[in-house]
Amino acid sequence: MRSETIIKARMQAKGLFRQGHVDAGKTLADMASELEKIANENALLRQKMSELLEVTKGYQEWVMAVPGDLALPAMPGLDGDWASNVMDAAQKALKQEPTDNAEGDCVMTPPPSPDCHRHILRKGI
Repeated sequence: MRSETIIKARMQAKGLFRQGHVDAGKTLADMASELEKIANENALLRQKMSELLEVTKGYQEWVMAVPGDLALPAMPGLDGDWASNVMDAAQKALKQEPTDNAEGDCVMTPPPSPDCHRHILRKGI
């Protein structure tokens, strides 16, 4: 979530209050608060993803350091390829920045939840 979107939503809410649209202003202010909460959660998740990436790199280095003819402990599905796949997915996720979607009416990249009216700021409200 971009902070300028949250700032813009708060300014629009203040404008609605000044124009006498109290209910609409309160709704937009609530939505901006929800957006800010989601943005903070997103930042925390990105930090956790970075930490996961570092742990996975360490695991991959350990796997690669073991001689090829030595049997690793039985951990089905966990090998150097798994570590590479996890690291690739984590790096792609960290590189993606939340942006406005193609329709230009939403400020979230993931698909909206069924109660998206609580989580998505619609432009022009």
